[in-house]
Amino acid sequence: MHRPGFTLVEILAVVTIMGLLAAVGVPVVVGWAGAAREREWYPRLQDAERSVRIAAIGQGRVVELLADGLAERDQRSGAPHDLVRIPESWRLIWEAPDGAALGRLAYDHHGRSSDVRLRARVGDREFHATLSGLTGEWSALQAVHAGAP
Repeated sequence: MHRPGFTLVEILAVVTIMGLLAAVGVPVVVGWAGAAREREWYPRLQDAERSVRIAAIGQGRVVELLADGLAERDQRSGAPHDLVRIPESWRLIWEAPDGAALGRLAYDHHGRSSDVRLRARVGDREFHATLSGLTGEWSALQAVHAGAP
């Protein structure tokens, strides 16, 4: 006579399959979440850049976005105004198109700037983006391994 239910072999097979799916799926989901956290500052940086551009136009003066702490520095008083916070482990570098390091991104009273490249580094990960100084358009954020050209 056949009793209803599952055999021990069937239960072990299902548990094994579920374990394999979890072993593969959990690291992928954790990786997605980590990548999202790594990139969460980028939209805030873009907003800060737009705010500095608008401030330069509205106030009719040069306004800067600095690489060390990303602050707007008031030229009259020299006091920085914090615009965006990024993790302290990140290192941001503004570069000219020719690769020369810049300590700041400055906008004139018309909201114009030179084209710049942003390099952000954390651990063995490096992210690159470019900004058109004339249009204010950002390129997509690209992840590369540190030390890559």
